[in-house]
Amino acid sequence: MDSLHDRIGFLLRNAYQNLNRDFRKKLTQERITIHQYVVLQGLGDLGEAIQRTLAEHCAIEPSNLNVMIKRMKANGLIEHVGEAADPRDALALTRRGRAVLRRFQDLDVAVTQKFLEPLTEAEAKTLRTALTKLVQHSR
Repeated sequence: MDSLHDRIGFLLRNAYQNLNRDFRKKLTQERITIHQYVVLQGLGDLGEAIQRTLAEHCAIEPSNLNVMIKRMKANGLIEHVGEAADPRDALALTRRGRAVLRRFQDLDVAVTQKFLEPLTEAEAKTLRTALTKLVQHSR
């Protein structure tokens, strides 16, 4: 059996923690979790979306997303789109949500570039391709 430091799960977990350590600190200052940032990105991609579509796009369990939506609405980041604000209506970013997303997208890119610095451009592309295949295969 491989040693702990050779195991894929251990390496992926540590890589993820290293990638997001500083990013999470900045998000916390804005009272946003890394998962809420993913939801902001998802709504940024989709524009408007019902909860089920957003959950699928962000790879978040619908029950977990429901809790996040309540917090994000209270934090002024997202809103229901529709006259009655029915929970089944589509969700969209608020003005504040769009501003927060723009601000953190630049930081996200910078953090990712710094994380990938030890890799050549070809290695970074190979890593992204391999991770994408693994994620798609496990769905």
